[in-house]
Amino acid sequence: MTVKRLVKRSKTPKGELEAEGTVIKGGYTQIEIDSFPTQLEEALAWTANKSASTVMIDAIISESGDDKADLVARILTKSLYFKAAVGKAIGRKQRKTQKAK
Repeated sequence: MTVKRLVKRSKTPKGELEAEGTVIKGGYTQIEIDSFPTQLEEALAWTANKSASTVMIDAIISESGDDKADLVARILTKSLYFKAAVGKAIGRKQRKTQKAK
């Protein structure tokens, strides 16, 4: 289902934000979402210092077979996308909430 369809079915700014959040989160499980801050922290640390401790990233690549630099680049890119998408959704909710007052 598209964002527009989900949002159209939601009648309140909070409902619309929840609908957008569902789409933004995509197929990620809650445990993956909960790990995003740690992944980002480790990716930033490793970018600044290649000898930084990256326990979670190392565990991910040990099972996935991904290249560490590629995974770090994906984490950083997805983090920016996620922040922008969530920020826009929150801004729309706030605008609609303020208009309703």
